[in-house]
Amino acid sequence: MSSTGVDLTTRAQLRLNNGVTAHLLSSFDLPPQQHIEVVGTTATMRTGDGEAFTLWKQPATLIIGDSVEHFAPDDAFALMVQGVSAAIETGDVTLFPSASSLRAAEITDAISRYES
Repeated sequence: MSSTGVDLTTRAQLRLNNGVTAHLLSSFDLPPQQHIEVVGTTATMRTGDGEAFTLWKQPATLIIGDSVEHFAPDDAFALMVQGVSAAIETGDVTLFPSASSLRAAEITDAISRYES
């Protein structure tokens, strides 16, 4: 924790819903690393090295089992703003239901209240 009381690094291991396990690491203090991996019973899905969150106008890859999907460069930030703007204008939120956002907020709140 910093001198101002802000957590600089947060690690959490969660068990959600029907036993799904999630391992999280978020830090302002550690060297940069970006990785998303989902492990299932029949395959693993992961982002390419360093491609999880901050790609901007660069090609991206998604590895699913032995297959590699390639995505052309785009401006993800502009696409997100356009998507949110369209959802506000139309009221149609098809990509991410509000119940999912509320659940993510509940989980984040529970992590912030936990003291190891």
